[in-house]
Amino acid sequence: MQQGRLKEARTFCETLLSDNPDNAFVQYCYALILFQSGETDQSRNLTNKLLGDNPEDGDVINLSIAIDIEDKNFNTAISKAELLMDLYPENPDPFLAFAQIKMAQRSYDKALEAINKALELDPENIDALNFKISIDGMMNNADTTKDIEAALELQAEHPSTIANHAMQLLRQGEVDASLERFKYALSIDPNNMLAQHGMQEALKSRFWPYRAFFKFKQFAAQLASRGSWTLIIGAYLFYLALRYVGRVFPEFGPFVMPLAYALLACFYLTWILDPLMNLYLLTNKYGKHLLNKNEKNASYLVGASLLLCIISLVVFLSTDSHKFGTLSAVFLLSMIPFSSFLSPTNESTRKKLVITMSTLFVLGIISVLLGVGPFVIIFFISVFIYQFVINGILIKENARVFED
Repeated sequence: MQQGRLKEARTFCETLLSDNPDNAFVQYCYALILFQSGETDQSRNLTNKLLGDNPEDGDVINLSIAIDIEDKNFNTAISKAELLMDLYPENPDPFLAFAQIKMAQRSYDKALEAINKALELDPENIDALNFKISIDGMMNNADTTKDIEAALELQAEHPSTIANHAMQLLRQGEVDASLERFKYALSIDPNNMLAQHGMQEALKSRFWPYRAFFKFKQFAAQLASRGSWTLIIGAYLFYLALRYVGRVFPEFGPFVMPLAYALLACFYLTWILDPLMNLYLLTNKYGKHLLNKNEKNASYLVGASLLLCIISLVVFLSTDSHKFGTLSAVFLLSMIPFSSFLSPTNESTRKKLVITMSTLFVLGIISVLLGVGPFVIIFFISVFIYQFVINGILIKENARVFED
């Protein structure tokens, strides 16, 4: 298990349990392997049984908390973490568990508070130190570099320490150096999630437009819900103001209209750049293993829509058929919902978005081909409304939370 060889560990546990099915330690190991393998339901059932047999076992409670976080049962997880704090007040693990819950809730300040408490109890706890580095890095805190140096001195070969170092290099714009460190972290632990995520970002950051987008994502991650909406609405109002000035004062048009179009292009790129870069990752020997199913599907849809847009545009320019010109616009705008309707974590929300936008996409194409103008306009308006709806959903799921 420590070497990440989960299949072999699982086989070994199953053999041991067939000979001694009541061995609590092997059951715990098996439940942990199931959880790490993504079989959360089976892991939950076995963990609940172990918890019923021994409700004060710290390892089992910690695993139960991890499952609760996965299930987004945060209140239950907090109760268990507080129980651990009462049972083991001098142990840093309960505070680390509490920090993980708060991190999952996007309450970064509370997570940092808890992790600092864990480090007070054990300044050399490498897991707590790496967790602190991750939070400080996200919040752009000044302690990050100092903490990375401390972690490297403490345990230079720890994969999370190496991945955190790589992520800091990436934030500083040292893409090639970060790639080498991410590769090294993954050579030690291929399942390290921080290294996998960082490797994705580093590979895409080879291209300067994505490097700028990565900086924007780092900034946006620090915003609360209100700040995110202020940024979006403020940028949109600024765009409308530029358009107004260009229309009412024609003498300023040559100056303000290019700026308005550039801002519109930036809006558009923030939606489609990630899935387009994921298409590139699918051609990379490392990158193709880093994407999940939804990320791959979104990149395929966006790529197909872009290809159809280009083909339609070429036909339009060759034949001067306005039908194909409108069709190219439909495909261009369709890249926006295709890039994001698989992003919400709530499965029910995701299904509703997929059904709604797929129906509108088909409606848009048929309307263009049949020359039904009003339905084409409905499609364009729907994409505009979709932007605000999906923004609301993703902000609710991902915006930073501030607690008293």
